[in-house]
Amino acid sequence: METKTRDELGENDASLSFAPTHNTKTSSEECSSQRRRRRSRSNDNLLEAIKEVGLAMGREIKESTIKLTEAMSYDVTVAARRVRINEELLKLSIISMFERHKETLQIARDHEIVDVLFTVADDEKEEWVKALLRGRSFVIGIE
Repeated sequence: METKTRDELGENDASLSFAPTHNTKTSSEECSSQRRRRRSRSNDNLLEAIKEVGLAMGREIKESTIKLTEAMSYDVTVAARRVRINEELLKLSIISMFERHKETLQIARDHEIVDVLFTVADDEKEEWVKALLRGRSFVIGIE
């Protein structure tokens, strides 16, 4: 059996060649570029999802803030009216000081009654307060 040296084999024997068959730099750049594109798409999806969550949270916070503001506004209105209950009852000549204080406390304990007191016409208020003095069930229609 005859052994050939490298020189004898020639330069075109590809099976023994150690030279790379493809450009290593180009291949690694392609892989890196593909990874960046995949990562970029993944980041884009993540950013889009975060943006959607942020917008949804913003809407919920806005709605909750509106509801809270309305509730607080109603409480402020009721509190302001509660302060004026005694003033309204002072306008009525039919009740004594003791009855006025008693009715002020009763009315102040019930937001609905407070609302009604300030919506009843002045000429009807005396009858309304008399009905309260006789018993609250008459006024709120439970009788």
